[in-house]
Amino acid sequence: MITKKSNQDKVIFFDTTSRDGKQAPGNNHSPEETVLLARHLAEMGVDVMEAGFPISSDADFKSVRYVAEEVAGIKCAALARARNEDIECAARAFKNAITPPRIHVFIASSDIHLKDKLRMSEEQVISVAVNAIRKARSYVDDVEFSPEDASRTGFDFLKRIVKATIEAGANTINIPDTVGYAVPKEFGDMIARLNQEVYFLHKHNATLSVHCHNDLGMATANTLAGIKNGARQAHCTINGIGERAGNTHFAEVVMALKTRRDYFGVNINIDTAKIGPTARFLSSVIGKSISDTLPIVGENVFAHSAGVHQDGMNKSRKTYEIMSPELVGWKGELFPLSSQSGRQGLKKRLADIGYTAVDQTLLNTVYAQFIALANTKKLVYNADLHMLMQEINGKEKAKSKHWIRLVRCDYHKVNEERTVVVRLAVNGNEFEASGTGDGPIHSAWSAIKNALQRNNYWPGDVELKSFDIGKSVGGVEACGLAQVQIAMGAKTAYGRGVNTDIVIAYIQAELSAINHLVHTPIIQT
Repeated sequence: MITKKSNQDKVIFFDTTSRDGKQAPGNNHSPEETVLLARHLAEMGVDVMEAGFPISSDADFKSVRYVAEEVAGIKCAALARARNEDIECAARAFKNAITPPRIHVFIASSDIHLKDKLRMSEEQVISVAVNAIRKARSYVDDVEFSPEDASRTGFDFLKRIVKATIEAGANTINIPDTVGYAVPKEFGDMIARLNQEVYFLHKHNATLSVHCHNDLGMATANTLAGIKNGARQAHCTINGIGERAGNTHFAEVVMALKTRRDYFGVNINIDTAKIGPTARFLSSVIGKSISDTLPIVGENVFAHSAGVHQDGMNKSRKTYEIMSPELVGWKGELFPLSSQSGRQGLKKRLADIGYTAVDQTLLNTVYAQFIALANTKKLVYNADLHMLMQEINGKEKAKSKHWIRLVRCDYHKVNEERTVVVRLAVNGNEFEASGTGDGPIHSAWSAIKNALQRNNYWPGDVELKSFDIGKSVGGVEACGLAQVQIAMGAKTAYGRGVNTDIVIAYIQAELSAINHLVHTPIIQT
């Protein structure tokens, strides 16, 4: 058994939203947004944030560097393959780190990866892994090692590579279920065997960690099985975002451990009231809405429509609720703001929904737009505030990243034909064009394409794959929500727009998707 009492009691949370989560199409966020997310995670009590894969792109390098240099209260980690150039790149990103950082080294370990990807023997893989750990330890004191595809790796080889990398200096051994193949009993048994049979885990006080994917819908169950059997670090992402079916949903693991402490018997150091605001902050940043039924943070999680449930809830909330909405940060949604709410009321609500780093200059900017919206709508809901923050962030991106932004939109109908006119701006250069079609959305697509093509900003053979519309909280005055998916060859991008005018919401979503398509690099691993 693990002998260190702190390891015995506390689960370390390792957030990989900005690395593994970001690798999925549509989940990209800028280095500046990664810093904002890091501050949310630090305030919530997350221990480690994997801010990126530095060698994969300039954006990932900056994400790691900015978080390491600017965010206190959380350990910054960087991913690196078991290659000298990767490790050296990670070390450069950490040059001015304000908190001792971590390099996370990985190499594949399963037979199928050794044979078909690496074309290496087991002994060669161990040698490469050991040299990489030693290289990483020459730069930092905290090194994590992951044998990729561990859940499909023969146990004898897994034991050998774990033992060798601990001897080489790895402080944390992370066991990934890379393709979501494991089932809880099997995965838990594997963690238990490693915990019992690898003596070096305890001799060197190494931490055993788990990293699970959700391909069979068991990422959270496998993570909890690992913790029950001795793992003391959990890799998670906010809202469970990640490649394919996603990663382990952070909120599920936290609340399972908190709600069922009687079963798991471990401690966590997470301010759970910040779970909801952080989830909604990430949603607004990446432009993807949270599923209504996503556990802990979805819109319907604390809604009870069945008559028998409502009757029980009226008598005692404990009849049908195992946790309170307030415990996970559901607050303020029932009380919309108005033009009389004031600057401090607005600032507090922004903090409640995830925007904690609002200085006086930004508050003044938001407040002016908030008053204009409140005078139009009368009541302003949280979704409206997300809309305002998205618009402001979008304008800042447009200035710093040469993104396309909407200046103005007009549309009308003549003889059953709809015409949309858009005025766009890039680098301060404004231009406009019109488009016609069967409806306002078709016409808007044509107008955007015409404007960008004529000014040499159209990226190429772009196809609109999907378009969804909905509405935010409120009555007939509610904001329209638009989400689009576009593709150009093998590259896919998503965008989201929110506005009281659904056509403008669509145009915002379309431009957001095009910006991501053009400016987001494809990560090669």
